Parts: sequence; C-alpha cells; structure tokens
Amino acid sequence: MPRLPDVPVFPLPLVLLPGELLPLHIFEPRYRELVARCLAGPEPFCVVFEDDGGTREIGCLARDLTVLERLADGRLNVVVSGGEPVRLGPLDDDVHSYLSAEATVLEDDDETVDVGATEAALAAYRALLSDLGRDDSEPLSGQPRLSYALGARIDVGAQVGQALLESRSENARLVLIAEALEQGRHSLRVAAERERRAVRNGKVDPTAD
Repeated sequence: MPRLPDVPVFPLPLVLLPGELLPLHIFEPRYRELVARCLAGPEPFCVVFEDDGGTREIGCLARDLTVLERLADGRLNVVVSGGEPVRLGPLDDDVHSYLSAEATVLEDDDETVDVGATEAALAAYRALLSDLGRDDSEPLSGQPRLSYALGARIDVGAQVGQALLESRSENARLVLIAEALEQGRHSLRVAAERERRAVRNGKVDPTAD
C-alpha cells in the first residue's frame, strides 16, 4: 500500500468521505501555512475526525484544494474533495506549525459487491429523499463505491461517517449506510409525530395513520 511520509493533518469535528466536497474557512495562521504548502505542491492534506474521545487514526485525504475567496486579513475560504482513506502514524507537532504524520493509503477488500445490498441502500436513499420531498436528480446506481457516494450526499453524522471510512468492505458499508438512512427516516417520522402532538396539546389523533 502506498505510503506518504509527511502529510499535513487537519483535525476537525467532522468526517470527510471519498468523493465528498468540503468547504472550509481557514483563519488560524498554522492552517494558512498548511494551505499555502498544499497549493504550492500541489499536494493533499488529511482531514481526520477529532472529538472529546481524541483524534482518530483513520482519516481521508483532501485533494483538489481550490481557493474560493481570499479575505483582506489573510483568511481564506476554500473547498476540497475527499480522496483516499488513510491510516495515520503518530502525529508530529515539531516539524511544522501544524500537525503532520506518515499516512498509508488504505485499499478495499477484494470482493464482489452484493447486488441485494446495493439495491437496499439505493431504496433507502430514495425513500428518504421522498420523505424529504426531494428528487433524485443525479442517479447514483453507477457509482463504483456507492456507500461513500450516499454518505457524501446525506448527513449521516460523524460516528457513522467514521465507521464508513474505517471499513474496508463495500458490502459492509452498504449495509451500514442503508441502516443509517432508515434511521434517518425513523427520526423524521418521530419529529413529525411530536409536531402533531404539540399542535393537539400532546394528544394523539385517532384518525392519523
């Protein structure tokens, strides 16, 4: 597996998935330096999920760095595209003003993608769009890694996103994303029922389905 010896690391309270577009507002001097390095290369940096539990070991390379706006005070608005999942080595805060690490590009298992899992994930996605009153304007059935494409379109939360990023099996990811999308539909139904009950002073409408 390819190794990158010195990858800039950008910890964030979110997960970047392969193929996902991520806008970022860059204001800290160390991250302005990181952006300058990556633009000059050009080279990727790694977005890695960080919360109260710490910084995760597996992140996603951020590629195609594009500056959308340069502000007079030096701040930047940029956008990146999710590249390959990587496993990070120990984080180094001595070499640069920002964190960096050796990164190993992770490859998926050699497996045949399950047609049933693919259809179930697509069905869950379309059903959620229908519940939201949105159209599937860009069909996804031809995507080579459908799980990532779905996760990039629907906010499934950082925990599910990280699980998708850490799995090396597309079939396992398809099951995971289908479950997350179904959970999203359930949450919508619960929210709608709470709203109906609030309107009726907490009483259930016996005529409702």
